[in-house]
Amino acid sequence: MALGRNQKLATFKCDRQIWDRFLARAAENGTSGAELCKWFVSAYVSGEIDPRQHLEDADVERLADGLDKRLAPIYRRLNEFNDRLGKSSEKVTILYP
Repeated sequence: MALGRNQKLATFKCDRQIWDRFLARAAENGTSGAELCKWFVSAYVSGEIDPRQHLEDADVERLADGLDKRLAPIYRRLNEFNDRLGKSSEKVTILYP
């Protein structure tokens, strides 16, 4: 199949297992890997999606989750002290037990 005048054949290296999973998921959703790649390039160029933003959000969420887990014992101790002082209305919310 010949390329059209305004077309570019794009190739890149990718882990075979990831690529196979990508193609399988695309097929499950009624599309092809090629169509998804073309959609991504178009959406990225138009500014519709920004992978950096997704990565930043994921990093912030992961860090917040880890911080909450590390603070949980401190929150428990604060609540114990508040109970001893009779300040049960000043409970600290424990996000992770």
